Amino acid sequence: MKYTLFFFLCLLSSGAFAENFTQLCQAAGKALKANDPALALAHYSRAHELAENQSQKFRILPIQITLYQRLKKTAELEKFLEKERQDDRYNDTQLRYLLNWNARIHIWPRRDMRYALELLNMARMLPVVKTNNIYFETFFLLGEIYYRNKQYDYVIYYLSPLPEIKNFHPSNSYKISMMVGRAYRAKGDRKKALQWFEKALASGKKVPYKYNYSEAERYIKELSK
Repeated sequence: MKYTLFFFLCLLSSGAFAENFTQLCQAAGKALKANDPALALAHYSRAHELAENQSQKFRILPIQITLYQRLKKTAELEKFLEKERQDDRYNDTQLRYLLNWNARIHIWPRRDMRYALELLNMARMLPVVKTNNIYFETFFLLGEIYYRNKQYDYVIYYLSPLPEIKNFHPSNSYKISMMVGRAYRAKGDRKKALQWFEKALASGKKVPYKYNYSEAERYIKELSK
């Protein structure tokens, strides 16, 4: 008995039973399969603490964010994102992702547009490959804020160049073109609004998977009368 206890203590002190990033991610995955998001988030949070580098952290960030949202822990998510974006070990792309998400929760459900705009302008200054969804997300959220504030000229100014980017994903081009079209429509410029809705429709038809572009068709029908 004494030898068994001694052996167990030696194993424990050597780290044989210590948690590590991979084990915790596996445990989180099992918790998700068991439909226990709270336990999954606890495991992922611990894995995040034990991550050896920012790449490991960034790998599980989207899942952590989704779980915070699923559990309606908006305040905790806000604190988490604020803390993470202060970490200068993240690269520009990763930091821009964090800023985008931080802004997103201030638009919905916080409705703090001023702070969200501040975060997005910070994100806009960080260089990211223009065909990256993170690049698109920054400008799409900017457009949301300006459109909600009825600042339609800003929507047009920031968003209209994006569909011209080479290899810009057609689904992103569709969303951007729709927002620009709605901005022109709100300004009363039916001709330009129609042009942008037609551009949106053309982009929607290029999406390589089943995609709903009926809204563009509806606006085109309305403005073609």
